[in-house]
Amino acid sequence: AMEAGIVGEHSIVNCENGLWRVGRVPIHDDHKYKLISMSEVIKFSSNIGTAKQALKLGAEATIEGLRDFGFGEAVGLKIPSETNGRLRNPSVIKPIELATTSYGQGMTASTLQLASAYAVLGNGGMRMRPYLVSEIRDHAGHLQFQQGARQLGQVVSTESAAAAVRMMA
Repeated sequence: AMEAGIVGEHSIVNCENGLWRVGRVPIHDDHKYKLISMSEVIKFSSNIGTAKQALKLGAEATIEGLRDFGFGEAVGLKIPSETNGRLRNPSVIKPIELATTSYGQGMTASTLQLASAYAVLGNGGMRMRPYLVSEIRDHAGHLQFQQGARQLGQVVSTESAAAAVRMMA
């Protein structure tokens, strides 16, 4: 939503005093705040504030954004039980499903996907292919295997990434 210009760090979000309905389904926050900044939405982990941004952004852009961060696909380490996670199809997602997806309850993800997504923000918006081993050498010290960082693409601008890191701090 920040990258699309819908919201900024200091934008004010009405978090409805902790209870908001999407259709007939209530969404709750642990904190009963009314008007808070987007930075506070992150600080207080506001389901309502996050859901409102996803609904403004729309299903296609929200799900595409999650995919850009690596959700919905295996990270590529080829380790046992590596999972793709699950994202809903944006063409048939219901508003309440989009809302719950925005704060992580309407999707599944691995810990590795979460770490990789946070790394995008810490890396100035650039998504990298995660890896566990950079090189393997035999007993004589000869290189048997080597790999390094590989860029997968710029997910968000360096400005949006820096703003997100400031908000999380």
